[in-house]
Amino acid sequence: MPPDPKRPMITVISGTNRPGSRTRVLAEFTRRAYHDLGAEVWLIDLAAFPDDAVDPTKEPAGFKEIADLFVAAKGLVIITPEYNGEIPNVMKYFISWIRGRASLQARPVAFIGLSTQEQGGAQEPVDQLHEIFGGKKNGYIYPVRMLVHDAGDKIDLDGMIDELEVAKLNKHAEGFLGFCRRMKAGSDEY
Repeated sequence: MPPDPKRPMITVISGTNRPGSRTRVLAEFTRRAYHDLGAEVWLIDLAAFPDDAVDPTKEPAGFKEIADLFVAAKGLVIITPEYNGEIPNVMKYFISWIRGRASLQARPVAFIGLSTQEQGGAQEPVDQLHEIFGGKKNGYIYPVRMLVHDAGDKIDLDGMIDELEVAKLNKHAEGFLGFCRRMKAGSDEY
């Protein structure tokens, strides 16, 4: 079934392959938030690529279908944890694999960072992604970043998220959908 042109297609990327992660819990909440706002939403879960099966120089089996979700997106929401001040290795590999198939700068992108630190930690991986996706030259980067500090206290591995974080996520999703619509109105590139 072809996508409904009236419903924006958003692809959410859960940026870690750590099993049972808070990133994955937040990605599911994010998927539901966009769905509730009327978007068609797809979730790419990098946990499908376990550490021991990942070769950064070669796409994993089945990657074409995942890349198709990336390419078809009219908006990307990337959720990344902070691992020692950086994005996880699997996210770096994913970006390398995608670069062989698509431009990273051709569609709107929003970033959500998580950290177990009380302040600051979530900013570093988001800054890294900002540079990878085109830096200050890419007009498609949503300027409002969502940072979840102290994620260990705010996101429960059983699927519960602090109400304030849910409210922030919903507001972020509404803003990003509006941003995607404005970018689409001003460009025929994506």
